[in-house]
Amino acid sequence: AYDMSKDQLLWLNDHLRILSGFYGLIRPLDSIKAYRLEMGTKMENARGKDLYDFWGSLVTHQLLRDGAPEVKSEVKGKAEGEAGAGALKAGDCIIDVASKEYSKVLDFKKLQEAGVDIYEMKFPGAAVHAKMARGAIVRYAAEQQVTDPEQLKGFRGAKGDWRFEGESTDKKTGFRVFTFQRSSSSSSSSGPAAKKRKKT
Repeated sequence: AYDMSKDQLLWLNDHLRILSGFYGLIRPLDSIKAYRLEMGTKMENARGKDLYDFWGSLVTHQLLRDGAPEVKSEVKGKAEGEAGAGALKAGDCIIDVASKEYSKVLDFKKLQEAGVDIYEMKFPGAAVHAKMARGAIVRYAAEQQVTDPEQLKGFRGAKGDWRFEGESTDKKTGFRVFTFQRSSSSSSSSGPAAKKRKKT
């Protein structure tokens, strides 16, 4: 983030919300202390046996209250003007790039009941590559000042090794799913190197 412009950082602060096991929901420019607490941690607390029980509906309520209404679903229409961050409302959308461990803390059904469209970004393959891709697509969104989920289809990854594969609708959740595939040449080039490192 150190090489991002001020405008890009401010865009991220308005549009990106980070799920945290310790803080719940934070913005990129929020001041926090260093911690190590994964969302999936089993931890007995007054509300249950883990952090999902602890946070309950609090994170979802906060997200509804503190969304970014200027990013619109193409189905409901694009944003007009320069609205600041505020409460999510019908026609807004959430682009989910979190891992399942973290997104599990959100009540997506409640978000959908509020009229919010959910877009899920999928990066099949090794977890290490998916993790890097999630960060890279957030950076891409900031660099492009994205105002419509459709713009994310142009994402190619930091090294140009990802491509948009297709769009679908998850019949169970109703999410619109954007699937990206990592090029086979990238996979094959990293495979032998990884094996070689394991032998040493």
